Amino acid sequence: MLQARALIYAVVVSLLIAIVSSLLVSLSYLFRVQQIDQFSIQQSIRNINAGITLLLEDEHKIYNWKSQPLFSEGQDRVVIRRMNWGLFDVGLVRSLTTTSMGIDTLEKSFVIGVAPENLPSYALYMKDLNSPLKVAGSTKIYGNCYLPKGKYEKGHINAKGASHGKPIEGKIFAAKKFPPRVIDNRIKGLVDNFTQRPSDRKLPNYINRSFTKETLFFFGGMLELDKKQIKGNVIIVADKIKITSSTNLEHVMLFANEIEIDDRFKGNLQAYALQKITVGKDCHLTYPSVLGTIRKGDNIAGASLLVEPNTLVEGVVFSKEMKYLQKKSQMKIDDRAEVRGQIYCEGSLDLRGTTTGSVLTHLFSVKTSAAVNDHFILDGNINRAKLPTAFVGPIISDTKKKYAVAKWIN
Repeated sequence: MLQARALIYAVVVSLLIAIVSSLLVSLSYLFRVQQIDQFSIQQSIRNINAGITLLLEDEHKIYNWKSQPLFSEGQDRVVIRRMNWGLFDVGLVRSLTTTSMGIDTLEKSFVIGVAPENLPSYALYMKDLNSPLKVAGSTKIYGNCYLPKGKYEKGHINAKGASHGKPIEGKIFAAKKFPPRVIDNRIKGLVDNFTQRPSDRKLPNYINRSFTKETLFFFGGMLELDKKQIKGNVIIVADKIKITSSTNLEHVMLFANEIEIDDRFKGNLQAYALQKITVGKDCHLTYPSVLGTIRKGDNIAGASLLVEPNTLVEGVVFSKEMKYLQKKSQMKIDDRAEVRGQIYCEGSLDLRGTTTGSVLTHLFSVKTSAAVNDHFILDGNINRAKLPTAFVGPIISDTKKKYAVAKWIN
């Protein structure tokens, strides 16, 4: 009887030992898998950062997916891509990390722009048209300025004189008759997107298109974007586009003869028009957004761009003249509106609001009920010093520059 009990005890103890041993082996295996996973994640992040560095070091190089080995071991590699996206680029990095469990993949996409240290350091550059800049009202400029003959004058519009004793706080230099040319090559590439193509693809209410996939194009006549959510690698081309405040856009590019953005819209976009852009009141175009008119040689009347009161645009606002014509395109930044970034105007600019950043214009002009006053700024403010030091700008020139990440897409 005692021998039988002893045997049972021995069997039970052996089973317990076996169970405990199995648990220890399983825990050891799980711990090892966790270690491998953690190492794999760290390695993938290291590879992604290396791929981002490679993309930012390439100057003006646009290419489809290409594989790039990393580090001396040669086991890891990234697949990288850089594509034009309006006045910015989009970079894509896919990390392929070799582990004992196989190939681990991690992806990152982001918007590329010009690094802060390569942005214009001036507050204002005004083309020399043989007439001095005249300031009136509450106009105030903080930062260095390039002005015709290196001078400015105080003036009056409707009996409204300059209210500041020193309207310009900064050094003043003589401007040139031919200011720095920007945007040229970028614009030539963008103009092709205005061409309509036959398509029966209808614009759905919801799109989230990855930049790792082919760009989605949508074409139409008169398009109203109402109660739509469109994000990512999407281009919309139409005769006229109207965007309501109920629509959510992110990273989308729009091309049309006319673009109208309703009051209280908030979103991120690049909008390009051949004739007219109007941005309503109380809007917020988040960073990095672009508003731009591109005037072709057959547009005798000129293009117009209006940003209405209490609207904030974070990015760049520009007007481009493809051919010299006597009548200039018009740009107006209205009272209490703000552009946080850069303004580039090859026509005439009526600056009543604020620019936190830089302005380059060929002409200032203020239209009142009584007259058109060329070379005047009325109640406009420019402050280069308040532009955030981390601001990454648009790619609007072909000069050699450093690049940086403007925004993470995912």
